[in-house]
Amino acid sequence: MVSSRLTVSLAERRIEKALGHVSDFWIPVNDLLLSEIRSEVAEATDEAVVPEIIAKLKGDFSLFFHSLRKLAGLIRESDGEVETKNPISLLEEGGLQALKAIFSSDENISRLSFDSGSDAQLARFHEVLVSAASSVSLAESYGIDKDAAYSASVIRQLGLTLIAWNYPGIYQEVVSTLGRSSSLEEQLSRRLGFSPQLLAIRLFQLWGFEPSFATIHGLYDPAMKGEEELKEAMADTLVELCRVGETLARAHHPELYPSARSDFEEASQIITARLGPKGLRIIQEKVEELMETYYTFMPEVYDYGLENLYELPEEVQAAVAPGEIERNPFLACCTPEVGRAIRRLYTHIDGGMDPAVTTRVLVDDVIPIGKFSGGCVYTADPSIMMLMPQFPFGKLKLRKLEGVDYSVVLSNADMVSLAFQDAEPVVEYKVTEDGQVMTAVAGMFGGTQRVGVLYLEIPEMVSDFVKDEQVLHFQAMRYALVECLRLM
Repeated sequence: MVSSRLTVSLAERRIEKALGHVSDFWIPVNDLLLSEIRSEVAEATDEAVVPEIIAKLKGDFSLFFHSLRKLAGLIRESDGEVETKNPISLLEEGGLQALKAIFSSDENISRLSFDSGSDAQLARFHEVLVSAASSVSLAESYGIDKDAAYSASVIRQLGLTLIAWNYPGIYQEVVSTLGRSSSLEEQLSRRLGFSPQLLAIRLFQLWGFEPSFATIHGLYDPAMKGEEELKEAMADTLVELCRVGETLARAHHPELYPSARSDFEEASQIITARLGPKGLRIIQEKVEELMETYYTFMPEVYDYGLENLYELPEEVQAAVAPGEIERNPFLACCTPEVGRAIRRLYTHIDGGMDPAVTTRVLVDDVIPIGKFSGGCVYTADPSIMMLMPQFPFGKLKLRKLEGVDYSVVLSNADMVSLAFQDAEPVVEYKVTEDGQVMTAVAGMFGGTQRVGVLYLEIPEMVSDFVKDEQVLHFQAMRYALVECLRLM
């Protein structure tokens, strides 16, 4: 009993400390927009300007919630009750008088700035905008008011965004180690001792909102609910709507989420079913509209995303164009599924996607389609005559991740070093510790300038004997790796 009370007390201290910290530092604001709104509010004499100003606030995540916090404080000061309705309605009811009270001060809203933001922090900010744009675009198809959809989408993202900007070290560490089936929220909860959603729930309570406000807008903390009640809440239409936008937002960032490709496919199917074949384009236009106020001072946020994904045709033809044969002579030998996956990868490469991201797309979304279960990219270090494992992926069962000597004396000791010396792939059968028969394939990449070795494993179900198809797939992926790393 004592232990239980101590645990609760420790958890409470953690969340209380976090509430104080995020309230003090907050989230960066668009200073240009803030200055513009302050001027407009100061000069305004008519309620007619209120909808326009609220529309501008919706374009800035930080200012939107700052306004809501201040409005809740004004209501409490007048002995009023903060009603449980969507924030946009509350701002509209507050009118010009409330806006003047909120923006009359020259106070510094945040200690943080976009200039100091890391890629992961800016990506989080971009995810909020994509999620909001998606939710607003889909709202009508779910029978939900657009303002309610916008409010719920940004409310559900508040906790994650506060953590990204106020606990940048922990956030960066977690996103850097996310697996394909990992949940960002769950991993952050383990590290911090509280969930992002609980942080947002408690923050709204601190501002004076009833607990039901968070629930109505899709915030749920599993630790605060019974299992059956949680399941019922998860089925809520508003939450379902928001999750489509959140899934599409993750798909924009394969550099952070290994599940990006499957996220895109899941979201695009729902969006196409509800909005038609031009659904993704509709959402992209809404994203651009929300980002418009940031383009002049923060174009890197505007540029985030996988625009090339929007351009992908519904079906990629199996026929290989002459230029593709020159680019990858083994592409014509691939199965249609593998061929399509490699072509999608080339779309990202041609669009200028970062080499680290395209390599991640190759190992997460292309290589598994070829039925390879795991592997590693080795690079050569001539100073010590060693091939060093730089990029392991999937499940490796046949070898340990350690350097491989490729000197002349020991060149016949390991298939990876043998492959580095040969232009053709090296294929070996091996048995795992649990008795599973597997096939390993290794091949040098880099052309005339030998850079390293791609090593892949084939599970038992496809390696009773080495199919020519598997070796051809390996060759095609070896060529693709060279382009991912910009070695051509």
